[in-house]
Amino acid sequence: MAAVAVFVVFAMRRSKRRAQLSPAELQRHEECRAADKAVKAARKQHEQAVRAAQRVLKDAQNPAKLAAAGRGNYVTPVEVCLNGNSRSLTPDVTAALDQTGDITAYVTNRSTLTRIVAGGAVAGVGGALVGGLAKKNTHRQIDNRELYLMVLAEGWQEVVKLDPTQGEKARALMQSINVAAPNSPTAHAQQAEAIAAAETALKQAKADTAAVDAALAAREALGEDPMDRFKKNRSTPGQSGAPGMVVLGTDERAGDTPQDVITRQDPAGSDNA
Repeated sequence: MAAVAVFVVFAMRRSKRRAQLSPAELQRHEECRAADKAVKAARKQHEQAVRAAQRVLKDAQNPAKLAAAGRGNYVTPVEVCLNGNSRSLTPDVTAALDQTGDITAYVTNRSTLTRIVAGGAVAGVGGALVGGLAKKNTHRQIDNRELYLMVLAEGWQEVVKLDPTQGEKARALMQSINVAAPNSPTAHAQQAEAIAAAETALKQAKADTAAVDAALAAREALGEDPMDRFKKNRSTPGQSGAPGMVVLGTDERAGDTPQDVITRQDPAGSDNA
């Protein structure tokens, strides 16, 4: 209810103030409002351009993964990470897989209470004995496999224990390492060029404030908004209103909407609304 009251009072007050403006003042007020919106739009566009340039730089610094297996194991065109340890990819890096063990299958059998009871119900004690002799077979497997990825390079080596059920991902990681390693010098050079270009573009995006400056200059040329004089004459702080209502005028600013006033003066009430 408080929010509804604020919107109604705000609209009535704004309409009353507009009626007190001369035609020339009303026109300048509209021009000031349009100029304020233009400044806001120019700033937003500038911020979007900067964020876009930042994303391009981040992508250049962090190339997409070519393959991955398990946690902390992946390869990019310029980097190989194994057991969470990241190293620069070089032409001498080689990878191989080693799998040991196998899957052992076996069958267990046991008498079940259900079979004994069922046999006894049908044929008495003899039936219970027969039912007890009937065995229930259970097929089980023991997975003794172990899968290791071994990566070697001049000056270092790494052995990674992988989940044997992820053999396909492990093979893809091994193959990607072996394919990317010989091409790594070219990839490193391309990445360096991409990072340099992205850094330059980011600097240019940050420095390109021409649209913002032009919008600010246009707004400044209009001077003070005629509507602002009403805000200067607003009620003094401490003014009280009806219970549960937010008093307008005590914290009203140029370009305010009713929700702006609610948020600053009565944040809890605005959330409930």
